[in-house]
Amino acid sequence: MLENNKRDPTLSMVTKIADALCVPVGALFVMASEDKDLGAIDSRLTRRLHQAAIASIASASGR
Repeated sequence: MLENNKRDPTLSMVTKIADALCVPVGALFVMASEDKDLGAIDSRLTRRLHQAAIASIASASGR
């Protein structure tokens, strides 16, 4: 995620993006993370989180 050419957006910016996309803020963090950022989180869980976030975005765009 980029803001002002930085990979560290403010929480308020991430919240605005999440609200606009109708997804939980945490889903954006997972989607924007790299494998090394997630540490011991099970890859099946992150895949399910990605799928849920994408489905939410697709659903919101069809309104």
